Amino acid sequence: MQREQGGLSARQTHFAAIGTAEMAIIALGRCYRMVEGLIEKFCPELSIPDSVARTSAAVREMRNAFEHIDERAEGKVRIGVFQPDALTIFDQPDFVTSSTLRYRQYRLNFEAQVIEALIDCRELIVAAIEARAKQRGESTDTTE
Repeated sequence: MQREQGGLSARQTHFAAIGTAEMAIIALGRCYRMVEGLIEKFCPELSIPDSVARTSAAVREMRNAFEHIDERAEGKVRIGVFQPDALTIFDQPDFVTSSTLRYRQYRLNFEAQVIEALIDCRELIVAAIEARAKQRGESTDTTE
């Protein structure tokens, strides 16, 4: 017989999950910028994956909210302007069960959208490395 998680334990699990999601969104935002710069500077023949394009605005806004959490606590999205929906970054009652982070009008599901975007970013980075090696006449075969 499995015992249900008590109130304090459930709360700790919830906040740990939100904290992990926060770090993931910040890292994903940096990954998106890296991929965009990689394409722009080194591989213009490659394109931003659809999964990244579809989630870019949500990731950017959520990353900004987490990075400027003190301003969101005051209800500010832009400096000096109170916006009640800025507080929605703190309202994640079902994140643990739904895997969906919500902020203002944005929704981001970790099990579907975030995983897909991470895989697509990895594949794009590998393709960029292979394209650059080919341009330089180098081999990317790791069996040599």
